Amino acid sequence: MDQTLTVWEARGAQFALDLQDVETAKRYEDAFAAMAEEEQAGSADKLSDALRLQCGMIRPLFDRLLGDGASEKRFGKRENLGEMMEAYEDFLSFVQRQTEAALERRQKLFERFSASRARR
Repeated sequence: MDQTLTVWEARGAQFALDLQDVETAKRYEDAFAAMAEEEQAGSADKLSDALRLQCGMIRPLFDRLLGDGASEKRFGKRENLGEMMEAYEDFLSFVQRQTEAALERRQKLFERFSASRARR
């Protein structure tokens, strides 16, 4: 797969993530499952606590997916939900492009070899 589809660039840092790799796909599933559990467990009464809670779900997601320290590389020490949501959205777009490219490639292979069999 094209490297531009497996390397997410964010603020000058590069993070490799190839969802065609079985172990990476498993890590992706586990990271989002953990994030969902954290979301269910958390609640906050004050705005600052709600922001902190949400930031506290995004940081570990990036570390679980991209390796320890990835969130600090991307965000530094700053806890800004707007910045984190922007990065999260950009990351999900990266994943979507990668997934669509992989599906397109599989579809082309399927069509190519299905046509070959039909001619035999």
